[in-house]
Amino acid sequence: MKFDLKTVLPIALVAVHSGNAVSQTIDFYTADQKPIEASAGFESNQFDSQFSAGDSFGAGDSFGAGDSFGAGDSFGAGDSFGAGDSFGSRPVDFEAFPTGELNPDTHGYIHHGVLYLEVDNNNDGNYYDYMKVCVKSNDRVISGAHSQFDLMALQNRYILQGAYQPMSLYGSDYGYLELDLTFDFGHVKESMVLYKYSGGKYEFNGYTLINGNHAGTLRAYYKGSDMYIAEGCEYTTGSRF
Repeated sequence: MKFDLKTVLPIALVAVHSGNAVSQTIDFYTADQKPIEASAGFESNQFDSQFSAGDSFGAGDSFGAGDSFGAGDSFGAGDSFGAGDSFGSRPVDFEAFPTGELNPDTHGYIHHGVLYLEVDNNNDGNYYDYMKVCVKSNDRVISGAHSQFDLMALQNRYILQGAYQPMSLYGSDYGYLELDLTFDFGHVKESMVLYKYSGGKYEFNGYTLINGNHAGTLRAYYKGSDMYIAEGCEYTTGSRF
């Protein structure tokens, strides 16, 4: 997979680096390479599955008119995906990330699922399993936490807060996920931006920052409530009912 991104730095969740606040656009991109303008991140002092007032998104978190994506930011012909990941028909078991529709299981609008993330640390097209994030979403608002897989693989816990953003100011579409993760140990903060695209197994691709440093390109797909249970998410983000 190819992205118009700078050379990727090695990922280091355990090694702590000082850096900027999360949910900021990469500083070392040139103006024509920025996929999104810099904006203030989402912060929360506690994880609250009911989306407490402290978890709301401030006015500084909105995206201005200058945050639209230019022609130079699109994925060109050279950005095709390898075997099995190419653009085309979705697999039969594909599940789209919820966008505010009714949840038939609960008859409410909160959805429970797992966001499966794969990372390419070296920008060479080789991806490996990174995180299996337990998520709860309601329209554009997203919260979440580590799965049992993450706890074992990362030897750390985290909470997640984010939003499903439109591609332009006041837009009605669902264009990309902006996710902020704060870890329990090591003062590690990670920010992810995942752009939605059509075709293939993966619904999203994008990049991740760790303490403000670019740490890899990402691709991701979503699974619903069955995998929420299977990945042990009820232990970290609560019951579906």
